[in-house]
Amino acid sequence: MMDSNDILLSNDVAEKVHDLFVQHLLHWQGLWQNSYHVGIKRWKIRPKHHDLEHLALQTKRTGVNPRFTACFQDESYLGQIKHVAIRCHSSTVLVRVFQRILLNLSQRWKDTRERLNPGSWKRWSYGHAAAAHGKTMVGWENLDIQTYTFIPYIMFF
Repeated sequence: MMDSNDILLSNDVAEKVHDLFVQHLLHWQGLWQNSYHVGIKRWKIRPKHHDLEHLALQTKRTGVNPRFTACFQDESYLGQIKHVAIRCHSSTVLVRVFQRILLNLSQRWKDTRERLNPGSWKRWSYGHAAAAHGKTMVGWENLDIQTYTFIPYIMFF
């Protein structure tokens, strides 16, 4: 349900997501009670369940899709950074990861620009065409990697 909707949910969908979260928590609590009465230590209520309750209430109140507020994207991003980093030599890993992220981001921007306005990327792809439009091109030879102290938050999947 969360995967098939955009960042803002309709009121009906937000209410349904809230109800499903609460139903999950109630079932988990019932499982814990049943195992406790039998003398088995399972289905313990954990702090993440309290967080899930807050997330359910926030979803109902704001209508923001939990998929976009959870840490899944952060974890996915770090996994992608690792995927790039393990293919780089250890002596150049910081520079190469940053270069590859910028290259990937550039490709995504080009693809988006092309999808929104077909043919527009060609105007900015080459230095002479960009100069004709009053734009400056930055090549890898002009990029001083040492001046960057962080890797920007870029989702590139």
